Amino acid sequence: MSLHQIISQYGFVPLLENPEKKLAEFLRTSLEKRLSKTLVDELISNYIQKTNKSADEILLNPELFSKAIEELFGEKVSKLILKLIQEDLFENGMSDSADNSIKKILDEIRKNSVLEFIQKIKGHEHIAFFWANNDLRRYLFSEFFKNAKSVKGFISMEGLDDATPYITYDELFSNKSDSIEKEKDLIISTHKKNTTSFPTLLGGDNCDRWFEEGLGHDFLKLEKYVDKFLENESISCICGYNELFLSNGEHIGEILSSHKYVILDNPLMIYKRREK
Repeated sequence: MSLHQIISQYGFVPLLENPEKKLAEFLRTSLEKRLSKTLVDELISNYIQKTNKSADEILLNPELFSKAIEELFGEKVSKLILKLIQEDLFENGMSDSADNSIKKILDEIRKNSVLEFIQKIKGHEHIAFFWANNDLRRYLFSEFFKNAKSVKGFISMEGLDDATPYITYDELFSNKSDSIEKEKDLIISTHKKNTTSFPTLLGGDNCDRWFEEGLGHDFLKLEKYVDKFLENESISCICGYNELFLSNGEHIGEILSSHKYVILDNPLMIYKRREK
């Protein structure tokens, strides 16, 4: 089971920004142009029942979208329909090539949606970032911090640049007995320096290191403390976890319970905890 499926079971749903919604609407319109509104409604309704997903989620899942058309018309006709939709996307400026697959277009839109989200956050966001690719990890944290209009604090494997102050995990764990208090102090002292109306930006790019050091239980308590602290403080925080650490699913429920948003790698997407 993929991480995308797992976090859905914990009540997280894709945060569909306007560009994605626009694409979903366009795909539906393009499909109706080739078939009919009645047939498209029936096709999507059947897949809502089969998958328990929304219409937008089906349209924005290239695998499901292709499978639904193929089941109805067969492989050859479905390929032709998908090719015509790709041409529609190109002609309407939603793709830079008529040969781009819907998946490629969607991946680019989702990447831009994630970047727009982290660049425009307004405070009180506690975000878990489950990364698989080191280059993406560095890129996303770099984009998060680069437009900071207030103070920032970072715990990192190797840092980003001279403009982003950081401490390494080796420094943090130089004396394990005070590591939790050291991180708490970092959060509070960094935030106290913020005299602007913009949020303080905080991040840690390898939070699974706490578990490697035998301090996982204490860190999960700290995550809950931070989540509560952010409700009343103008702070935005991204906690990065290596996907490999999460592969056995042992701590994922506890991690998710302390974050309102999750960014997943491959494909890059952002999810929000469903409101109760």
